[in-house]
Amino acid sequence: MLTGATLMMLLLSVAGQDNHGCNFISKLKCFRIFPQQSFHKICPPGFLVAAYQLFQYPEYKEIKGKVTVITCLSSGKSEDCRMSGPLNSFGESFDFKCHAGAAMTAVHYNYDNDAEDGIFMVECCKITGKTVTNCERWEENTYMSQYMLASTAAYRYGFQHPAISGFSSKPLIGHNYKTREFILDMCFLK
Repeated sequence: MLTGATLMMLLLSVAGQDNHGCNFISKLKCFRIFPQQSFHKICPPGFLVAAYQLFQYPEYKEIKGKVTVITCLSSGKSEDCRMSGPLNSFGESFDFKCHAGAAMTAVHYNYDNDAEDGIFMVECCKITGKTVTNCERWEENTYMSQYMLASTAAYRYGFQHPAISGFSSKPLIGHNYKTREFILDMCFLK
């Protein structure tokens, strides 16, 4: 079983990976997506979205914007899965909550070059035999890494399975490119 401290160290190791996708151990998988890319990332069966983070990588100086990293963590069998419709229009904010007792298992993003923004959809599932609990809203302060918020929460509570039950965003414009600020409802499975 992963402890909160071990999970935090594993999550923090994502930042040092050079490939676009990575598999550290069987219980943790991550996917790296560059700005201005559409993505359809569903965690493997039995996994949920444990963290959704944005990073500015020094080695990618030519890239405007931040690299998205989605971390999936083994959670057990899922049930009652529901896919949202589009959460936003280009340049619009959104505030999404999973249905009662469910956590995010997928994030979809369709990017449009002309709008310099994308449309989000998410999937939420209930995890068989587990309860989504201790939810707190974590807000990204302009350029604070969601990565640190997720790992700090895991360490703080000492739970083995962080989960996300809410996903919100608003567009930002700065440094000659458009980006988004994200707010996550961070929870844990018990």
